[in-house]
Amino acid sequence: MSNEEILQFVNAFEDFMKHAEMEESNFRQRSEYEQYQKESKVIKLSERSRQATHHAFDTKISILQIEQSPIYQLEVITDDRNGLLSLISEELSKEEISINHAKINTLGPRAEDTFLITYKNHLKMNEKKISDLIKKLNAAIE
Repeated sequence: MSNEEILQFVNAFEDFMKHAEMEESNFRQRSEYEQYQKESKVIKLSERSRQATHHAFDTKISILQIEQSPIYQLEVITDDRNGLLSLISEELSKEEISINHAKINTLGPRAEDTFLITYKNHLKMNEKKISDLIKKLNAAIE
């Protein structure tokens, strides 16, 4: 075996060892993260805080079309709580509605969130669709 072949073998072996060490490190990090997830306290989504329960704002949801465009303004005013944005975005996703822009405003225990949304393929929503969406959002938030 020539010196050049030995050198190539040593370099390949060193590369192999570096790769094996990285894999072992990644495995340890994944294991530590999985253990952390098991041990960490689970937070229930949409659980109202004590302060929000005390104040209990009435939830107000409105959807207005912006001029004659296929873009709508969704406004949600409600008690702030863990997972509120997740609940709203999940319900919109189920209805094939995209969020183009969001303005999130938290005022103490109250959330005033405004979204610019579009229905699938930029179609316009009829009154029934808007009414049904408001009911579904109310049910998800309450």
